[in-house]
Amino acid sequence: MPCFFKYRFKWISEKEQYIGDVDSDDFDSVSFKAYISESSSNLITLPVTIKFRDSTNKEFILSKTVSLNIYSLESAQELGLAKKPNYTIYIVVVILVLWYFIRKYLKKRKRRKARRQGKWIS
Repeated sequence: MPCFFKYRFKWISEKEQYIGDVDSDDFDSVSFKAYISESSSNLITLPVTIKFRDSTNKEFILSKTVSLNIYSLESAQELGLAKKPNYTIYIVVVILVLWYFIRKYLKKRKRRKARRQGKWIS
């Protein structure tokens, strides 16, 4: 499709997906992932084609044009559309690991010192 090349568009997920059987009171959805070049505009239009069959096995094809707003990671995080990374848990884990090894090292050093002096520490 020439539209994708116009926006320097690259699919990360599959271009086509099968949704499955959908009843009249039912709904289903699919997600697509794509990479869009930073030089692209903030609004792109994509042609979407939906093929489906009714209960009599008659095929229908719907073609629509969908407009999508494109956000950078920073602006998506500001708008709450993307989560900001939570580094707090990583920092706490690193501190706990360091504390464990420092404590282990100090205990070992204390035991060695006690052995040299003839004392026993458990």
